[in-house]
Amino acid sequence: MLGHRLSAPRLQGAAYISYGFDLGDSARGTFAINAQYVGSYNSSFPNTPGNPNLRLATFGKTDEYANVNLNLGVKKGSLSANLYVENLFDDHSVVYIHPEAFLVSRFGTLRPRTVGIRLGYGL
Repeated sequence: MLGHRLSAPRLQGAAYISYGFDLGDSARGTFAINAQYVGSYNSSFPNTPGNPNLRLATFGKTDEYANVNLNLGVKKGSLSANLYVENLFDDHSVVYIHPEAFLVSRFGTLRPRTVGIRLGYGL
């Protein structure tokens, strides 16, 4: 539709920082943080197809959001363990709006804060 933006944020970006360090003679530690920013954007064109003067009932705007994840790990020989936190600040921003109005939940949000441990074994 003339004069309207496509469904994409005007500004988005990401950064990743990782630091590795020795833990004694045979183990290695890592610390990593990544952050992502996504600006708000329209869920669709704002007007009803075939009737440009009528606002589309399912039109919406997503939230702008910043998401931060942390990782702390250790590797010794073939074994590794990583403690992670995803969505550190437990942000529940709306990141997607489904165009169908009849859905029970047409709004997609960031996953809630997730904390866990990943264990690995490499040959």
